[in-house]
Amino acid sequence: FGTGLKYTFLDDLYAEVGSNELIVTSWFSGASVAADTVSFTVTGTGIDFTPSRVLNFSVSPNPVRTSAAVSFQLTEPGRTTVEIYDLTGRAVCSLVDSDLSAGLHSFEWNATEVATGLYLCSINAGGVIEFTGLCLLR
Repeated sequence: FGTGLKYTFLDDLYAEVGSNELIVTSWFSGASVAADTVSFTVTGTGIDFTPSRVLNFSVSPNPVRTSAAVSFQLTEPGRTTVEIYDLTGRAVCSLVDSDLSAGLHSFEWNATEVATGLYLCSINAGGVIEFTGLCLLR
């Protein structure tokens, strides 16, 4: 997202046929700044990526006209951030940046102040980071 992070893989990657997980860590100035697990399945004809959905993260409706509900479920309390980014990586809205209790949460994104287009919504909770795409139509 244009934050100056650089990704480098320094060795060969091997995966078995069947379900696999790859832990991906992002580093900046020698410090780990983000980590995620990528789940994928190796088949006889290729790779099938399964998106992480640990948090039951969703946006509805999508496409968005004027506003949308951003929902997720936390299995334990903790610091949670939810942000909307444009495709250049610029944060256009911070919906949540606070300690939340365990359970189901929903926040409204008022999209009337941003241009029609494609956006990404991210959640970071309990070390889990998930993204979903948004389409804003007028």
